[in-house]
Amino acid sequence: MNNRILGLALLAALGVATMYPTQTQAQQAQGKYTSTIGTVELNAESSYQDLPRLDASQKLATHRYTLLLPKGASLHPVPDEEGQTFLHAEILVKDAKGQVIGTVDSAWAQDANGESLATFFMIDGNTLIQTVDTSNAAEKTATAVLMYAGAQAPGIDAARGWQQTKAYVGIPSNYRYGSQYTPRSLHDYCTSSPDEFPNPLGANANFRGPCARHDMCYEAHTAGKTTCDNNLWSHMVSNCQYTYAWYNPVRQTCINTAHVYWVAVKSFGGY
Repeated sequence: MNNRILGLALLAALGVATMYPTQTQAQQAQGKYTSTIGTVELNAESSYQDLPRLDASQKLATHRYTLLLPKGASLHPVPDEEGQTFLHAEILVKDAKGQVIGTVDSAWAQDANGESLATFFMIDGNTLIQTVDTSNAAEKTATAVLMYAGAQAPGIDAARGWQQTKAYVGIPSNYRYGSQYTPRSLHDYCTSSPDEFPNPLGANANFRGPCARHDMCYEAHTAGKTTCDNNLWSHMVSNCQYTYAWYNPVRQTCINTAHVYWVAVKSFGGY
């Protein structure tokens, strides 16, 4: 489930080396269009979502999240992005002992039509900087997405025990989540894409169940790649329909987002 191609496209547009970017390149990528700094508190028991609107009148927009972390805690890339400046996967929050206490979901942004925009994170101490390519943003509008889940936040563990209704696709009880399993991309829900549909007006549609089942289908080869990918699509649509009533316009935006995921795995998913 790797939607990293969006970020790579942004880096290519910037003319930035994707393997070993320099500090100067990182500063250039930030641009001078920075929105208001937001301050949030993240710990093992908390969860948080922020959907800041960005100035999309220029080619690039950035947003700085100044994070309040527990004493001694710090931000870290996931292992396969260590040493890199431009980050596309999740950001780990570790305590003073190096234990993971929570996770910031991978960088994500969208325009007024709900279309994904190329974006990535950079870490500056306890500040997370999100850079977004807004050059083609519909209606010159862009929304960045920050989603955080503490390891002990209410509902995180319970999510694995949700009962699946006729419409809702939940997380299978035998799904193995965690960085101790390999390959990591098959044990971390939606990898470089948000685990939920970010709805600025209400509840989020949960994509963890569909992504978990897609991971398991890939890992166990219980069906061909096309079937695995098509099941992901149908499961995500089911959760969109479960969360939003037929008269809610957010439903179609959620389904459009599911299509973006499906196109990504069809094109770049490893089987």
